[in-house]
Amino acid sequence: MKAFSFRLDSVLSDRVRREELQAQALARVRHQAGEARRHREELETLLENERSAQSQVGGARPAGHLRNTLAVMEQIRQRIEALATREMEIDRDLRAQVVAYRSAFQDREALSRLRNRQQENWTAEGCRREQADLDEAARTLFHRARSGGGET
Repeated sequence: MKAFSFRLDSVLSDRVRREELQAQALARVRHQAGEARRHREELETLLENERSAQSQVGGARPAGHLRNTLAVMEQIRQRIEALATREMEIDRDLRAQVVAYRSAFQDREALSRLRNRQQENWTAEGCRREQADLDEAARTLFHRARSGGGET
C-alpha cells in the first residue's frame, strides 16, 4: 500500500509557519507591554518617594532647590503620562495580535483536522481493501478446494 498523501500539505506547512510567526509576534508584544508597565510603575514609585521625601523634609530651603525639585518631579510625571499612553497603544496592539494569532491558530487547526480525517479515511479504506483481498483469497481457496475435490 502506498504512503498517505495530503494534497494540502504545503498549505498546512504555510499555516503552521504563519501560526508560529504570530505566536512569536504575540510574545514580543506581551514582553513590550510588561516592560512598559514595569517602567511606568518604577517611575510612579520614584515620584511617590520624591513627594514623600519633600513632605518629610522640614524647614526652609533655597528657592532654586525647590524649583529644581519641582521641575524634576514634573518631568517624571510627564514621563509617566507618556508611558501610560504608550501602554495603552501596546495594549491595543496586544489585542490585535491576539486576534491575529487566534485566526492563524484556527486556520492551521482546521487544516490539521482535515488532514487527520483524510488520513483516518485513507487508513480505513486500506483496511477495507486488505480485508476484501483476504476475503477474495479465502473464497478462491474455498472454491478450488470444493471444485478440485481437496487437491492442493
